[in-house]
Amino acid sequence: MSEDTYPWKGVYFNNLPVRVIAVPNSGYEFVRWEGDLASVEDTLIVDLKLVKNLTAIFSDGFVFELL
Repeated sequence: MSEDTYPWKGVYFNNLPVRVIAVPNSGYEFVRWEGDLASVEDTLIVDLKLVKNLTAIFSDGFVFELL
């Protein structure tokens, strides 16, 4: 998803939860969700009345080590 997609806008049905899935690009892995919900599960069911800010965090697996 490109950054041009933000902010998301759309019509949602009231009182119905929305499934959000973090899908990493090739070479990356999903790490966690941050924001109004915190989780390490890649799939969440969210209530849009309660969750207004949600960010998927990804990593390329590179670990920097200071010697």
